[in-house]
Amino acid sequence: MRTIRRKSLPLNKGKASTIIKIIEAFTNEKKHWLQFFISAVCSIKSHRSVRDLYVKSGYTSQYELQARMWKLALAEAAEMMDRYWKALFPKLNKLIKKNNNLTEVQKRYCHWILLDYNRMHEFLLHKYPIPSNFEINIKSIVKAGNYLNRIIKRHRGKFPCIKKAVSFVLDANCYKIFENNGKQYISIMTLERGKRLVIPLSGNTPIKGNIRIVLYGNQIEVHYTADLKPEKINNDNIEAVDFGFTEVITDSENGRYGIDFGKKMSGYSDKLNLKMKQRNKIYALQKKKFLKVKNTQKKVKVKNMQKYNLGRIKQKRSSEKSKAGIKQEVDMGLNQFYDKKSPKILITEDLRHLFGFGKVKSLNRKLSSWIKGYLQDRIAFKALARGSCHEQVNPAYGSQTCIACGFVWKGNRIADKFKCGFCKHEDYADRVAALNYKSRYGDKEITRDTPFREVKTILDGRFHRRLETFKGTVPGRTSETISVAIHTATDNNFREALQAVYT
Repeated sequence: MRTIRRKSLPLNKGKASTIIKIIEAFTNEKKHWLQFFISAVCSIKSHRSVRDLYVKSGYTSQYELQARMWKLALAEAAEMMDRYWKALFPKLNKLIKKNNNLTEVQKRYCHWILLDYNRMHEFLLHKYPIPSNFEINIKSIVKAGNYLNRIIKRHRGKFPCIKKAVSFVLDANCYKIFENNGKQYISIMTLERGKRLVIPLSGNTPIKGNIRIVLYGNQIEVHYTADLKPEKINNDNIEAVDFGFTEVITDSENGRYGIDFGKKMSGYSDKLNLKMKQRNKIYALQKKKFLKVKNTQKKVKVKNMQKYNLGRIKQKRSSEKSKAGIKQEVDMGLNQFYDKKSPKILITEDLRHLFGFGKVKSLNRKLSSWIKGYLQDRIAFKALARGSCHEQVNPAYGSQTCIACGFVWKGNRIADKFKCGFCKHEDYADRVAALNYKSRYGDKEITRDTPFREVKTILDGRFHRRLETFKGTVPGRTSETISVAIHTATDNNFREALQAVYT
């Protein structure tokens, strides 16, 4: 499943005003039901029964919402409260488990309370329920209950609320999609019975099921979910790629995709780094010189510094704009790759190890965790959408291992170039990495979880066995004598033959 967003054409003032009124009414109705579910925890999972009960009693929305819409607001409020409690329960269970002052029976009682909203409702009203499936005395119940009450009050924070009214929900009976002169329209329910609002949409794709209408300026967005149907690919080709810094990915034929990735990443990172260095000076100045002074003029200076120099709104807007450009480059690079290659199986390095410590400080800063997470999500999504199987392999020494002879040495790679220190094979480092990842697919010795030092031992062992097969023996058995033999090898015929054997 994926969420699809469809934008409308610009709205006139009348239609925009109608949408705003619906949003305000829906938001107020939702707030009303949130307050109801805060006090009636037992009804969160049985909100349909609450709805049926209110329908029988002849309930009408005080905010003039039609029946279908207030029912949707009720369901939204119940789901919101359910998510709130479900996010809190793991924290409480962890604290209960770690508490050494409670017996195992008392801990079990606390966990038992948290398993059911009806028991939670009684518990919050200080009516401690008594379990029937295990024995516990009243004294233990009171002790466990008091402890659970304390940690709930301490960790639950504020109840959920609606901070900004920008959207409302409609089910399939609250709207209709139709076309006229090749243009798609949506007709939605309004606050007036029998009157619907017609809004032209940009694009033309099928819309069905529950939707959310979100207001953005003088336009709306229609958000709905749809099943993701992967494209059918008949070929069985396998392709491996290497993630880079100057470009998004490089394939095994040295095809580069998303070539402006590095430039955008560097620009954003350097700009942010310079900005924060300047801000840190102001922070330090504020703390050291003006934090505890009584001089009125200096206090005014502190306030001005906080107001004009330490603001976050403009910085956040600029950061989001830069990140959007980087994300666009990632998506564009992946789309270009799939349009050209359409692999059945896509092999990449394990992204858990993509950005580690030990690199240059400036590089670690540029290859930050947010882009790692975005790459991880997008490569998985694109593989699913394009009908590929995404496989990850261990990336250790991928760009330092010669594809011709198997010699592993950090000196093989210099920047983006690769030159083997043994057989003198030359290539692009990213292409070498992609080919090595491809060869590691299905390797039973080098798995995704194999430690990098063990990977080095395995690769060295394979290289030495290849030398024994070709030359008869390795010259010496110590790492020092092998290293000398490797770096003093000058027989070009031997290198060419070795390359022909092991390619």
